[in-house]
Amino acid sequence: MTTTNLSLPSPTTMNSGKGIFIRCRICKERSDGAHFGIDSCRACAAFFRRSMSLKKSYTCRRGGDNCDIRRKDIATCRKCRLKKCIEAGMALENIQSQKGSAASPCPSDLPSPNVPTSSTHDFEEKQTIPHPQSSVYITNIPSSYTFFTDDAAKNYLQFLASHHKQLCIDRRAVEYSLGLCFSAEDRKQAYYDFLPSKNSKCTQIFIAHASAVNTFVSSVFPEAEQLPEEEKVKVCKSFVFAVWNMEAHYRTIQKFPYHPDCRFLAITETTYIDNENIVDFLPASVDESKRISVANSLKVYHKPCPQFQDALRALALCDVEYMTLIGLCFWNPTLQLSPEGAKVAAHCRRKVFHSFQNYHLQRGTDNFAVRLGEIMSVFSFFLESLTCVGEVMELLNLFDCFGDEKNMIACFREGINL
Repeated sequence: MTTTNLSLPSPTTMNSGKGIFIRCRICKERSDGAHFGIDSCRACAAFFRRSMSLKKSYTCRRGGDNCDIRRKDIATCRKCRLKKCIEAGMALENIQSQKGSAASPCPSDLPSPNVPTSSTHDFEEKQTIPHPQSSVYITNIPSSYTFFTDDAAKNYLQFLASHHKQLCIDRRAVEYSLGLCFSAEDRKQAYYDFLPSKNSKCTQIFIAHASAVNTFVSSVFPEAEQLPEEEKVKVCKSFVFAVWNMEAHYRTIQKFPYHPDCRFLAITETTYIDNENIVDFLPASVDESKRISVANSLKVYHKPCPQFQDALRALALCDVEYMTLIGLCFWNPTLQLSPEGAKVAAHCRRKVFHSFQNYHLQRGTDNFAVRLGEIMSVFSFFLESLTCVGEVMELLNLFDCFGDEKNMIACFREGINL
């Protein structure tokens, strides 16, 4: 590939009052040294490396292929930025050689001690952490921090999404195979092919799902085998409780149209709960005089539903991003585990985050960290709501709403850690 510098001036210098420094040939910000043959900042160098390695093709934002490039502008034109990198003399053949030396970066590849950088680096290309003093942002990351370089780890969320799709198919098949008896009146109340749920039916479905869920867990969370048996059971039961609730809300926003009060909740793959007629969900064993009181108490659980579903709907998660929430539901950071178990869980959460990063790097997302922050905010809200759900489950058990089927409440009680 031939390059030309006809339209670009030679590297310029700037006096900042603290000495003279060289500016980046691309964005005119402070240069961190030579990258790919020219003086540039780390951000522009990382952008060039990703774009060329992934063979990215961009469209000019203004259509003139002559946009101003400003690193601080989050909406800067990527096509013109890449064009300027090439015209400035960044050499394509230098990408492979820089990858080969990633394990021992030269001083010019390290961030300047006084220059914070907003760029994001590929984990698979930098397997060592710069010395803490090399960046004002890196101060407490341990030198043994794990980087995931194999394709299986980098594409873990896609792997998770594939198995989750099969789980949904299996659960739906299980629900149909139960042959649950729905009355003619129930069928008249069908809502987008979902039938009204009853407590007894919901419990039967939950227990019948166990085999499919166990298969899913053993396939996608093999690290659970490294936990002591007691902690393995604890983590799995916590996951069943959390994912039951997470899936109900996510399924609802996928299958049902927007409703300001979140009246309908797709509690299983084929049934729903009508929150305005929650009394119908209660089993006949609940005394008639107590049914209204119990139903009113259940509204405590429903209260945060609209806000949580609105947040989920606003995120408009793709299948792969949703798997971030599923992975965190299993490796729940609030669970009390032994030091050894906590290390396993932390390692697996990092794998989820690294896979999330790799997915967005492949898509060319400029600000995936903001996206992850939004998802984590929703997950934090979800964890808080689980405590409320646990209290409601205990209330239902107090009024013997589960009858002889204690499996469901026993599993939930042990998982929620109230």
